[in-house]
Amino acid sequence: MRLLRNVISSLLPACCIALVFTVTPIDSTYTAGVIGAEPVCAQDPGGVERCMEAHEIITGVLDLFCPPGTRAHCEIACNLDGEVGQVNCICAQ
Repeated sequence: MRLLRNVISSLLPACCIALVFTVTPIDSTYTAGVIGAEPVCAQDPGGVERCMEAHEIITGVLDLFCPPGTRAHCEIACNLDGEVGQVNCICAQ
């Protein structure tokens, strides 16, 4: 029983620290970009608008190639600068 108590008392702080780093995002400037999230200030203010414009343009162009009676439905992933990284589209009603 004493051994179990010693193991639990030594694992509890490590689990708490691991939980904090799992939930709390780490700024990548402190880790040289190896791990962590980009700081919010690195996001380009016009990035969201450029991404939405790209979504409308890509969906509109691909809509021309869909069979009659269907429309293009696209998912677009953009980076923090608003540049398109990945596009997934289907033609559906």
